Amino acid sequence: MKRLWEEIRKGTFEVFISPVVGEELEQCAEPKRSFLWGQLRSIQHKTLQATDEVAELTAQYLNAGVLRQKSFDDCQHIAYACVYNCDILVSWNFK
Repeated sequence: MKRLWEEIRKGTFEVFISPVVGEELEQCAEPKRSFLWGQLRSIQHKTLQATDEVAELTAQYLNAGVLRQKSFDDCQHIAYACVYNCDILVSWNFK
């Protein structure tokens, strides 16, 4: 993961963040929350806009059983990546 962040800081990748990321970061306990916000502020990125298409695709994923309701946020991330034609979806949502 450190190598990825180094490459992002060098400008190797164009980074897009879904609005869900901010919501998830706010749910983190300190000091993790501040650390992750700091990491995000240290890179150039664009925050994607919520759209009806993202909401509809999220619902379709859940209805099709791609992921369960408890993974609603993950379905949203996937939907954003698809709607906005992102080539890679990276998760830092792990312990």
